[in-house]
Amino acid sequence: MKKHLVAVIGIASILAMCLISGCAEDIEVDCSHVDVPENIDTDEEITADHFQTNDGEYVHFCGHSKLPGGTYLQTQLYVDGQPEPWWPADKYIKVRDGKWQINVRLCENGAPQALSVGPTYIFKVWQRDNPSVMATFPFDLNPPPAN
Repeated sequence: MKKHLVAVIGIASILAMCLISGCAEDIEVDCSHVDVPENIDTDEEITADHFQTNDGEYVHFCGHSKLPGGTYLQTQLYVDGQPEPWWPADKYIKVRDGKWQINVRLCENGAPQALSVGPTYIFKVWQRDNPSVMATFPFDLNPPPAN
């Protein structure tokens, strides 16, 4: 009985450490509800259409692309014009069915618990090894002005 209890506690501890360290499954955020904006230039090969963040959990971007399925894209997040050192710029993402998305966990690999209110962020996505095919998504987390 005592050995069984020790084994159960050991397994529970390993699972808890795994969840805390981020070895659980990747974040899945559904972008199917995001439509291509009507005002985009139809010549654009990549668009960045949607941003979402959840403090302590993730930062998510998604968009559309006219590049062939399987094309690799690179990304970078900038704050006040400087690249965020915690952003996984070496993580390539693929175009699938005309869409792309990237989900980055917060609180891991040097990432903060939340993005800051105040500074201007710019997210850039481009075709791997071809920065001339790029989309940008500027944003901030400032609340709208009071009326």
